[in-house]
Amino acid sequence: MTAELVIETCASSHYWSRELQALGHTVRLMLPAYVKPYVKRQKNDSTDAETIYEAVTRPNMRFVPTKAIEQQSCLMLVGVCLGQSGRSASTSAPARRGQTIGTQAPAPGRPQRGYGGGKRNRLLARS
Repeated sequence: MTAELVIETCASSHYWSRELQALGHTVRLMLPAYVKPYVKRQKNDSTDAETIYEAVTRPNMRFVPTKAIEQQSCLMLVGVCLGQSGRSASTSAPARRGQTIGTQAPAPGRPQRGYGGGKRNRLLARS
């Protein structure tokens, strides 16, 4: 016995789509942006199911094809590379501004900025 299943896309939906298709079911994926207009109240499992059901019954609803493992792997690598480039820039920005993090002393001639700077400066002044 096979079933037609509709899943709102998320981090693991493509994996589950492939697994359910391997069992013989028909799986269609919907983007959350297409489901959101049909949300009526609080977000929980039963209202999610009701919302997805209402959205899927619309005649002009669009669906997303299931990604292959290779496609997901490539997209993950692109995301990691983009995340690394953004992260390295954001973590080096305080150092360029002369801010210090942790237990380091403030840069000479500059006031300490960031969290805990005032208390740390008073403690450093005593020693």
